[in-house]
Amino acid sequence: MSKNLRRIAILLAAVFVMMIMAVPAFADTLNGKGTGYYLLSSRTIPTYSTSDNIKVKVVVQSKKYSSSDNGPINVKRDLTLTGSSSYTVRDVMLKFNTGSTSYYACNNDGTLISSSSTVVQAFKNWSNTIYKYSFWEHVDGVPGLGPNDRIPVDGWMFRVNGKSPVKNLTGYYGGPEGALMYETNVMDGDVIFFYYDMPFVINNVDYGATFLAVDTKYTAPTYPNTNGTLEVQLQSTHDNHCNSQGQWVFNDFQDYAPGSNKTALLYGPGFSYIGTISLDSSGYGTLTTNLDPGMYYISVGLRSFKSVTAHTSQTGSATATLPLLNTTDVYDQFIVPAQ
Repeated sequence: MSKNLRRIAILLAAVFVMMIMAVPAFADTLNGKGTGYYLLSSRTIPTYSTSDNIKVKVVVQSKKYSSSDNGPINVKRDLTLTGSSSYTVRDVMLKFNTGSTSYYACNNDGTLISSSSTVVQAFKNWSNTIYKYSFWEHVDGVPGLGPNDRIPVDGWMFRVNGKSPVKNLTGYYGGPEGALMYETNVMDGDVIFFYYDMPFVINNVDYGATFLAVDTKYTAPTYPNTNGTLEVQLQSTHDNHCNSQGQWVFNDFQDYAPGSNKTALLYGPGFSYIGTISLDSSGYGTLTTNLDPGMYYISVGLRSFKSVTAHTSQTGSATATLPLLNTTDVYDQFIVPAQ
């Protein structure tokens, strides 16, 4: 064998060894989930054929409150919508109320929401026990309207894929203006998460719920490996109302440490179960797996509660002890892009 051929053979062997040793590489830190909100104008919503089916996940969580029952509400439902070229959160919740269900989205008096409803003011169960939080009044004097009604007052908040939908950032007292159900479009695969929030700090007591989500990064396999690496980091955000200008304050997502090991569940397209991911006490974990391009979901059971004492109106002296949501569960979406 000539010297040149020997050199080529040695070079090829070295390259092959390097390929065998190659493993998926990832940055020291994940990118972070970013802001706790998104502008409606920043999202491109597809136009569907009326024969198309779109699938969404609805999660409803709270600490129940009624005169007879203060157990937790924890509902997760997969819904399929069809027959329209576009869909809103209101369309989703109207679908939520159809068929066999244990809870219903309602107006403040317990009647089911309609095609003209702008917010969900209460949920009720199959036995017509109504769960609502109308302790404080909306700034317009209308009781029971929720955080997505322009500004966050106590009520049922909804998020789409972990973020609060906002019409604009300078629409109310110069601050963010929340989007209503009929203004918020959804698309195939979205997660719509309803939870009760009372986003106030009064006399150093925090009434608000901490919303939990995940930051993810998938690194595709490098030949000859057949599996890539999925990284997961728990994150949290906590909204507040209000600053000195009476504005809604959104906080960016930050890493969340649960303080003990947790198990995350991984779901694939169509919400089909794939497997588990072990998270350490800092909320971080990895999974060696092969994920095709598409939409995936992660669920982690982290729901917790707290009890606080609050005035039952903005001006009165009467108080009540409220069993409130402290932290939500995680049910979040992520996308593996095409390579």
